[in-house]
Amino acid sequence: MEKVNFLPLNDNWYLINKRKSIEIPAEVPGSVFEALLDNDIIEDPFYGLREHKVSWVYESDWVYETEFDVEPSFLEHKIILLRFYGLDTISEIILNEEHLGFTNNMFTRYDYEVKSKL
Repeated sequence: MEKVNFLPLNDNWYLINKRKSIEIPAEVPGSVFEALLDNDIIEDPFYGLREHKVSWVYESDWVYETEFDVEPSFLEHKIILLRFYGLDTISEIILNEEHLGFTNNMFTRYDYEVKSKL
């Protein structure tokens, strides 16, 4: 049985709205609201009556984006999976401008075979 190696992709993420008017560092795992709060884009929507001031967040489409390098030795593995946990809820997964799939359930693990796309 081949040894399993992991390449964590938790760092260097950015949150970008579809209009590209907002591009900010974001923590993964995390949420759109957490990133917007951490970067002083919005005030806490759960304090007082502020929730209506951030309704635009719900109405916007958001992209999480990162870049990463893969060592040549990593590419020697027979299978390379890109694995996601807790994607909330509906999302599209794209790697190197290639569509991998859609998600629709936060409680489902999603695996994509990506060796040919790296």
